[in-house]
Amino acid sequence: MKKFRHLRSVIVLGLLFFFGLVSVQASVQASPTALGQGSCARVINSKSAGGLAVRVHPATGSTLIRRMADGTVVRITGASITFGGYTWWPHDGGGGRNNSGWSASNYLQETNCTGKPAYTATNQLNQEVQLYTNTWAIASTLNGSKYVKWTNSIYGKPGQFPLAAPITSRAGMRSANLYKAIIQQFAVGINPRYARDNYTYCNTYAGDVMRAMGVPFPVKSGSDPATLAAAPLYKWLVAGNGWTQVNPRTASGMATLINHVNAGKPALAATSGHVAVIRPQSTPSSYTYLYLAQAGATNSNSLLLRNAWTSSSSWPTIKFFIRN
Repeated sequence: MKKFRHLRSVIVLGLLFFFGLVSVQASVQASPTALGQGSCARVINSKSAGGLAVRVHPATGSTLIRRMADGTVVRITGASITFGGYTWWPHDGGGGRNNSGWSASNYLQETNCTGKPAYTATNQLNQEVQLYTNTWAIASTLNGSKYVKWTNSIYGKPGQFPLAAPITSRAGMRSANLYKAIIQQFAVGINPRYARDNYTYCNTYAGDVMRAMGVPFPVKSGSDPATLAAAPLYKWLVAGNGWTQVNPRTASGMATLINHVNAGKPALAATSGHVAVIRPQSTPSSYTYLYLAQAGATNSNSLLLRNAWTSSSSWPTIKFFIRN
């Protein structure tokens, strides 16, 4: 009788599985909470979809770069974004060249990084990246004349969705040369992603650079993952949110700012109408001679502050922000 009851239970459970009333996958879906920049994750439960999608942006409608088989191990390269019912993580694509992109956390499970190259500034600078011309270059040799493949996507424009750039850094993994390479990979001066039309895209560019540096950056809402516009972004920076204000109009403030960027740490100049990235550089004679990288009325990898804000009356209103 016991054998019959056991057999009956097996048959009933088998019928439930067959008709889809019970799912074995639901109990093993990965939790995204343990993941973070620099950690590694293994692809799981993606066979039914033909592998886990790697996309240019955190959206199911954005360009598909490749699919990854179960067991593929990826390195997380930035902060997550929640959009369209998924939590998305940027990652290195599981190895190979220029495979970085976004994938849904439902199919990623934290694992150790055994066998993965160390996540260091040196390795980031020594990696080979594919350019939009389908040629290849070492990250440290980029000069901003050619952008890295996929960084030209205008998906969502005029509210471009965030990218997962291949050259990245994070707190504790900074250098001036890596900061420069991160800036140069976007080649803002020629990249159609930032081309001025009825709008300018200073916020989009600043968001792309900061996210590549592992800095959490605000988006408009859970239904719109584009970077905040310049005015609310300025308010967000002034409120703190991990950023500290410095005043390069004073000698001590200038020294703090220049030492900071030359250590490869992120810095921004901002007003309620514009935001720009402050580059590594030698100490200028005045804060108006600071070199910036920006999108805006002029898109440039290296532009003097006085040429970014062309009206001298606006110079006193500019605030400067740093973070690790």
